[in-house]
Amino acid sequence: ALRNVMADEVVTRMALSIRLMVQSGDIVAVRAAADGVTVEGQAVAQQSGSQGDVIRVVNKDSRRALKSRVVAPGKVEVVQ
Repeated sequence: ALRNVMADEVVTRMALSIRLMVQSGDIVAVRAAADGVTVEGQAVAQQSGSQGDVIRVVNKDSRRALKSRVVAPGKVEVVQ
């Protein structure tokens, strides 16, 4: 926490900070699962995001763009 909040104090949106788990340009671990098969690889994040956000990443090898959900720092899962 950056500072303590008093009881009955109004917390504004500006006072909240969202922790980004992926920054645009980061190399992230990508996981894709379908029909019981799981594939893992690396991609470059094209957008920043916090946990649960859906961001665009690009596969390093194929250069294919993928829509992925941020699940942990530096980790995403492809959404269908």
